[in-house]
Amino acid sequence: MKRCLTILILVPLVFFGCSSEEAGSGKAGQEQASASLPDGVLLAKKPGGAQPLADVKGSAKKGDEVKFNARVGGRKKPFVDGRAVMVVIDPSLPSCADNEGDSCPIPWDYCCETQEILAANTATVQFLDDAGKPLTLSLKGQMGLKELDWITIVGKVENRDDAGLFVVNATGLFIEKKG
Repeated sequence: MKRCLTILILVPLVFFGCSSEEAGSGKAGQEQASASLPDGVLLAKKPGGAQPLADVKGSAKKGDEVKFNARVGGRKKPFVDGRAVMVVIDPSLPSCADNEGDSCPIPWDYCCETQEILAANTATVQFLDDAGKPLTLSLKGQMGLKELDWITIVGKVENRDDAGLFVVNATGLFIEKKG
């Protein structure tokens, strides 16, 4: 039996509480959110030199500037309600939806992976206000993001530990258009 992923949502929820509304559509609304984000955060072009999240996480130290490729994971709605904080996964890690024959109804939680693998392949990404706190946003459309989207993050490592914690203060977000 598959285990629900707790490590992916644990860090953001410890700080901001759990939301009972997980079934949001995650579509349209980028223009609403972008008005609340600092200028230049949403990138029109994919930044060069980005590496997979797991590679960056393996070598980055607190304070390092980083660029990495990832997928949105952990929750149906990418951002914690009311805060610009999300969990991302290394793009090489298959979601349950990528596994042939897997009919998991919530593939974005990566419940088909062990906690150890998830700890090595996840990061918490947050967008901060001028006071250094996660932005408070009304993100009905979740910046146009939805679960399992492919993204590139630019930012600075805020925190990390040997247990898998890896927090990045993002200064740039590129959303790949698939299709």
